[in-house]
Amino acid sequence: ESHAFVLCRPRTAEVLSLTFPHLNYYVQPGVLPSLPSRNWLATDHHTPAGYRTAEIKLTAQEAIWIIELHNGQDSRLTTRMINEALRPALDVVEQSWYASRDKQVKDVKDSKGAGALIIVGRRDQDKFFSNGFDYETVKGNSSFVSDTANPLFARLLTYPIPTIAAINGHAFAAGMMLSLVCDYRVMTDGNMRRAWMCMNEVHFGAPWPLSFTAILNTKVGSPAVRRRVALEGHRFTPSEALKAGMVDRLANLTGTSVGNGTENVLEEAMKLAKEVKGLASQNVWGAIKTYLYKDCLEAVNFDARAHGTTPSDAIPLRARHQANSMVTMPLKRLHVPRTDIHPQLLLQQHINRGNKRVARMTGRSEPAEHELRAEIHKRMYLLESGPGTSSPSTEAGSNFSKRYFRHSNQAAKNPSRTHTTSGTNTPSSTNTTSGTSTGVGVSAVDLQAAENGGLTLANTSLANNSLGLDIEANDVGYIATVQLGTPPKDFRILMDSGSADFWVGSENCNGCGNHTLLGTQSSSSFVQSNQPFNVTYGSGAVAGVLCQDNVGIAGLQLNAHTFGVADEETSQFSSNTVSFDGLMGLAQSTLSNEMVQTPVEALASNGLISSAIASFKISRLADQLNDGEVTFGGLDSSKFDANTLVTFPNVNKIGFWEGAMNAITVNGQDSGMTGRTAILDTGTTLIIAPPADAQAVITMVGGQCDGQQCTVPCTTNASLALSFGNAAFSIDPRDLAVLPVDPNDLTGDCTAGIQPGTIGTNTEWLVGDVFLKNVYFSADTSNNQISLAKLSAS
Repeated sequence: ESHAFVLCRPRTAEVLSLTFPHLNYYVQPGVLPSLPSRNWLATDHHTPAGYRTAEIKLTAQEAIWIIELHNGQDSRLTTRMINEALRPALDVVEQSWYASRDKQVKDVKDSKGAGALIIVGRRDQDKFFSNGFDYETVKGNSSFVSDTANPLFARLLTYPIPTIAAINGHAFAAGMMLSLVCDYRVMTDGNMRRAWMCMNEVHFGAPWPLSFTAILNTKVGSPAVRRRVALEGHRFTPSEALKAGMVDRLANLTGTSVGNGTENVLEEAMKLAKEVKGLASQNVWGAIKTYLYKDCLEAVNFDARAHGTTPSDAIPLRARHQANSMVTMPLKRLHVPRTDIHPQLLLQQHINRGNKRVARMTGRSEPAEHELRAEIHKRMYLLESGPGTSSPSTEAGSNFSKRYFRHSNQAAKNPSRTHTTSGTNTPSSTNTTSGTSTGVGVSAVDLQAAENGGLTLANTSLANNSLGLDIEANDVGYIATVQLGTPPKDFRILMDSGSADFWVGSENCNGCGNHTLLGTQSSSSFVQSNQPFNVTYGSGAVAGVLCQDNVGIAGLQLNAHTFGVADEETSQFSSNTVSFDGLMGLAQSTLSNEMVQTPVEALASNGLISSAIASFKISRLADQLNDGEVTFGGLDSSKFDANTLVTFPNVNKIGFWEGAMNAITVNGQDSGMTGRTAILDTGTTLIIAPPADAQAVITMVGGQCDGQQCTVPCTTNASLALSFGNAAFSIDPRDLAVLPVDPNDLTGDCTAGIQPGTIGTNTEWLVGDVFLKNVYFSADTSNNQISLAKLSAS
């Protein structure tokens, strides 16, 4: 509930207590701070009945704030404790400190601008400062470090007033990291009870997040000490920690009359706080730390989200450094909602784009614009006069979407298409099918995604440090998140094996929509050149200039990498409905209009990966696994069956990835086609084949072509296989039937995943995601070769 209240300054010397669900806030008289606008609940000294035990306590006196960790006996750092107690408390302290700077407090004249923060373990014991992360929390949440812990660490590393860790007991693992991100550390001397600082992950097999390494390297200067901390898991006694420079002071507990040593540690921390709190008065403490810890913050912020925001899906948690010098980053489906156009027209646009793309790839004349428009018009005519359909409305409020999702088990009554369920499929049998009667038709999930572009959320827990991938529409395209500039910003980049240029939008672009842009305003390391670049794709074009800036790819850093920033973009890239901010071409750089290395080549030449290899696992919406990824520097063996891996030469001379097809079969029957080659292109949705080849293959699977487009039964379960390296790779029948011709009939005719295209020769195919979703695809620039494998059973 939301509680409104008026908070008045008390006239007595009583301490005012504010209790929140996970935070008790005590304010000394005369130091009443300004509170943020939150749904706080004001109470007296006692927690109201029914409230959970507060996980921290925050007290304030004389411009010194004390946060007492209070989560159980060992103050484990859980999601709730960090997100709902610690970070909100830091908000309160910071806003209170700013208020003290803006308005002189009469009772404490020297408090203006001064301030310090102390973090101490539970005060009624002296055994633990913090025992680190809660194991069950981390084990069950693969994004805990990036979404919860790292933002806390980054906040303390840049906090605007001096911070002091009062280490009143053991500081293990993340508890030690919490102390290290503070500016000062005061520790018990261990005379009353032993206390250790220890990073013990090496002893129980837990890998370090990137942020842990960065913090240790920044706060501990000696390589020998860092080795003892990280690789040996040494338990540092207070005196050892002081000698190693890990703590600044020890609290002398000898002869104390206090029941436990925590109050002595806190007393020593208070002395230090009074000495340093004045350093915050000029409001530059945090700014100086931002630059002092710049490298550390870049690592900590690599995947940290701002407090109070919803984490983006599919952003890599941390670098996936593997033994064979490769790195893996997730791919994410394009989020391009289109409710203004019929899915069949979108499909025809994909076909047109594929035809233009093949023409450009092969150096031949592109289809004329009037020819492409004619195909769109023909598709519109079929929609208007097709089986059981009416002209679809695209106006808001129409009932088209309701009609579209109706399920019908009746076959489409189209006199021009007659299918049977028996007979042998040969290139000359024009109206037969192969085993289509047992299929179930197109799924409603695919239909809904095709029309609405709905975002399918990824699984949150995948093996080998991979993030799940969000899926947009019915398998349209694939993006990954990379970091550009200083400070690094996330850019969503389309991954394309069929081109070789890397670009993002420029801050100078006036028509680039609401995309993330790059330039001098956002990046201090950005250097713009006067060298122009322009790229024309099968659909859309961009133009701009080359620049140099830092590029972070799954934890690997390319400094001053050369790529393009686009001042002009056609609507295919600039529209607000386009969900990516740029494009990364992963063909060979000999194809590049920019005439520079591709990112994967640059990673290899800089020694960041062992070979210039880009490997793809393309996911499928219907599987609901959402496990697509791109791997740089090698192959992810968890994604494919190693016994099926084949490697063959790239036969393309200008930079595309093109392999010789040994055979094309349907249900084990050879089509008789020989001498064919295929350009493998993640940037193309369909398979575009020469018209005669498309006709023959579609006939064999029981469909038909009218010279311009091809259809197959939506219920087909025909097995089409393309052979490379003398190994056959089958296409899932679901990928052969893309969308129903009649949206009301999910078991009638479907537009085929193979379409005829004017390629220029009768032997070249353009093979896109219809095929690539069924294989593991690896492109090796270093050896100019291609590898394919069947996907792993898992």
